[in-house]
Amino acid sequence: MNLMKKEIVLFFPGKNFPGSMNIGYPPLALVSIGNYLRDKGNFKVRIVDARVEDYKKTRLSNVSFVGISAMSGRPIADGLEIARFVREKDSSIPIVWGGVHVSLLPEQSLKNEFVDIVVRGEGEQTFLEIAQQKKLEKIKGISFKRKGEIIHNPDRQFIDLDKINDIDYSLLKHSDAYNPNGSFHFTSSRGCPHRCGFCYNKVFCAGRWRTKSIERIKKDIDFVLEKYNPKRLDFLEDNFFANRKRAEEIARHLIERGFKNEWSGDCRANYFRNYDDNFLSLLKKSGCCEMIIGAESGSDRVLKMIKKDITAQDIVKANGMCKRNGIKVLNLFMAGFPHETKKDILKTMDLIDRLDKINGKLCCIISIFSPYPGTELFEEAVKSGYKPPQSLGEWGQWLFSSNQTSWLDKKAASELEYIAIASRVRNALPNFLKLNKREALKQLVKLPFTVSSNLRWKARYFGLPADMLLWKAVQKSRGYF
Repeated sequence: MNLMKKEIVLFFPGKNFPGSMNIGYPPLALVSIGNYLRDKGNFKVRIVDARVEDYKKTRLSNVSFVGISAMSGRPIADGLEIARFVREKDSSIPIVWGGVHVSLLPEQSLKNEFVDIVVRGEGEQTFLEIAQQKKLEKIKGISFKRKGEIIHNPDRQFIDLDKINDIDYSLLKHSDAYNPNGSFHFTSSRGCPHRCGFCYNKVFCAGRWRTKSIERIKKDIDFVLEKYNPKRLDFLEDNFFANRKRAEEIARHLIERGFKNEWSGDCRANYFRNYDDNFLSLLKKSGCCEMIIGAESGSDRVLKMIKKDITAQDIVKANGMCKRNGIKVLNLFMAGFPHETKKDILKTMDLIDRLDKINGKLCCIISIFSPYPGTELFEEAVKSGYKPPQSLGEWGQWLFSSNQTSWLDKKAASELEYIAIASRVRNALPNFLKLNKREALKQLVKLPFTVSSNLRWKARYFGLPADMLLWKAVQKSRGYF
C-alpha cells in the first residue's frame, strides 16, 4: 500500500433527499478524527459529506488513504458506491472503513473487495498511526487484509476524551447545513454503563461510560458559545445524565455564562427516582428545554426481558416531573421484540395515550426493533428464526423496519409497521400561520395522513392500509417528512 502521499480524505456516505427538512447531524466522528489528524500530526484533511456535496467531484490526487464511516443499512450501500469511485480513480489508494458496523463485524466486512482496513472502535489514535505510516502489524485496533489473509490486531484502549477536539467544525465545507435552526451538536461523553439488550454500547464501548473532565467541558462550551453563538445546544450522547453531579455543574456553568438559549440531552427514566424539583428547576433555569428518554415499552414484562432496568411507572414519573418544571420530553419507544405479544404492544400504546395527556402528542415515537449485530437481542432474534445479512453488501440493503422481524407473521409485521408510522404522523395539527411557505406546504401534504393516523390510533385498527401505503410511497419519493 502506498502511504507516502500527503492528504487524507474522510467520506461520510449518504444522500440529501428532496423534501427533507435538513440532513440531520454533522459527521461528528469524522470531525473528531479529522481534527486529531490535523492537530496531532499536522496532516492535511478533507471531510466530504455526500449528503451535502457530490463525492464524485472529489479530487483524489496526492491522497495517502481515504476513510469511510458508515452505519448499518443504506449508509453502507452509499459507502460502497464511494469506495468503488475511489478504486476506479486510483486503485493504489487504501480504503479504510470505520464505525460501529465494521467494528462489530470486521471479518465479514473485510471480505468485500472495497475494504482494505477496518478501524475497530474509536478511531482518532488509530487513524493517526495509519497516517504516520506505521507498519499495519504494529497498529492496535485494526483488522486488515494481506495476501488474501485477514489479520486482526489486538484491541486499542479507549482514548482520553480530554485529548480530542470534536467541537471545531472548521473542516466541514458546509457547516451551516447542519444547524438550520441554529442548533449546535455537542458531545461531552461516550458510552453508557447500562445493559440494554438491543444496544451496541455493551460491545463497542465495553459497557462503560466515559466523560471529559468538567474543566474541559466548560472550556468546550465557552469555545462553542463564542465561536458559533448557537440558539440551541444538543448534547448528542448515549447518556448525558449518567452522572448527576456532572449535569449540575454543566447547568451551573451555562447559567454563569449567561446562556439565554436552549439545550437538550438524553436521560434514563429510572434516574427520576432520585431527582427532585430543585434539580429540574436548575436544569430549566440553565436552558434545558427537552429530555430524550429511551422508554422502549409500556410493558414491564418486555422492559425486564430487554434488560432496560426501568418500569412503566418510571416513564410516567419522568414525564410528570418534566412537565411540572417546563421541560419537554421526547419518549422513544420500540416494538417488535422477539417474544413480545400483541398485548405488550397495546400496553405501549396505552402508555403513550397516558403520556399524551401529560405532555401532548408530539412526545412519543415508536420504532420497529431491528436486530443489531453484536447485541444480546441479535442473538435472540437469530434463535427465533432471523436470518441476518451475510455480507457487507447485503447489510447495505438492510432496513430498520418490519422486514427484520421474521418471527412475526406477515399480518402482524404489517400492522406493526403501520403502528410505527401512525405514532410519527398523528401529531397535533400545526398552526399554519406560524409556518413559512415551504413548511406550510409540507404540513398541508401531511394533513390527510395525520387525520387518518389519529383515527387508526384511537380505534387500534390498522387494516385496509391504503393511506399507510401511500404515505410510504411519499416517503420513498421525497424523503422523510
